[in-house]
Amino acid sequence: MAYFLFVIALCVVSAAASGEASPFLGLYSDPNHPDCYRKVVEMTTFSVYGQDNIGGEGVSCNTDDESQLNNWGPCPAFINSTHITVDLSAKGGPSDLLGTWDAETNRIVWADGNYWQHSLPAAKNGKK
Repeated sequence: MAYFLFVIALCVVSAAASGEASPFLGLYSDPNHPDCYRKVVEMTTFSVYGQDNIGGEGVSCNTDDESQLNNWGPCPAFINSTHITVDLSAKGGPSDLLGTWDAETNRIVWADGNYWQHSLPAAKNGKK
């Protein structure tokens, strides 16, 4: 049993040392909240941040009136290679929203039917 735990710990350390980033990390757009950002980050743990217009779902965050915007997060997240679970209870959402990485469309598809489209950074050569 101790050997088994050692092997698992070694795999975790090796994965972290390999520098492979989770596909979930980065900036996203949410069609239910136009022009509002979503961000998945990793510090010591995974967290999700975002912004909503206080006008509610469907209302753009593209406004000069900062008092209309609600920045939220960090919301704790748990990530593996294909799934993310986020606790959005601090902002009035579910405590265990499950999302799946869709590599074909480069997005998180949520169990509630919504999706977050990944905003790819420009490549080093300036091309996307």
